[in-house]
Amino acid sequence: MQAIFKFDHLHVGSILVDHLVELHKAQGLDIWWRDNHMCPSEDEYCQMITGRCGRLFHLAVEFLRRFLPMKSNIKKNQLIDDLCQALALFFQIRDDYCNLISEKYTQNESYCDDITEGKFSFPIIHALNTHPHDTRLSDVLKQEAIKLLHQFDSIEYTRNICLTVVNKCNELIDKLENNLYLKMIINQLSAIFQVHAENKVK
Repeated sequence: MQAIFKFDHLHVGSILVDHLVELHKAQGLDIWWRDNHMCPSEDEYCQMITGRCGRLFHLAVEFLRRFLPMKSNIKKNQLIDDLCQALALFFQIRDDYCNLISEKYTQNESYCDDITEGKFSFPIIHALNTHPHDTRLSDVLKQEAIKLLHQFDSIEYTRNICLTVVNKCNELIDKLENNLYLKMIINQLSAIFQVHAENKVK
């Protein structure tokens, strides 16, 4: 905030505060679900992601719009906003996926901490909402929980949702002058889904 206010721009304070308020509202909602043992719907979770992660992407874009001499283009601005939302969904849902699947997570204490902390991550939400009368996920150990998530196809479902969002990101990037560096980042982050697909075939 101190760095931003050095720009001495008329609207910079309100832009920053408005985005941070929405971000904290979304974070608070995520904590409220966890503490009250209330499983959100998939749409509610995605809205929360848009409010939390998406606001950070959009904040950076909004500052660029204010400080860089760019011509106003309503269609392009909407595409950029859509890309911010798609990137937010991809990053958070991918993180939920990796928390349960990635070998890097298994090698440190954060492996499965979404489960141990009682967080409603994307695969957990899918499993609970598609099997509302099955209470095993509430009490099982880490490995047993992973087996159930595979059994309920929640891991595969999460992978497919991520790939769908990746395709949307790439489509939006194509419409926004095809930024190769951004595509490289997206493709590198998407590599984990290909690896796990190959392992599943084996």
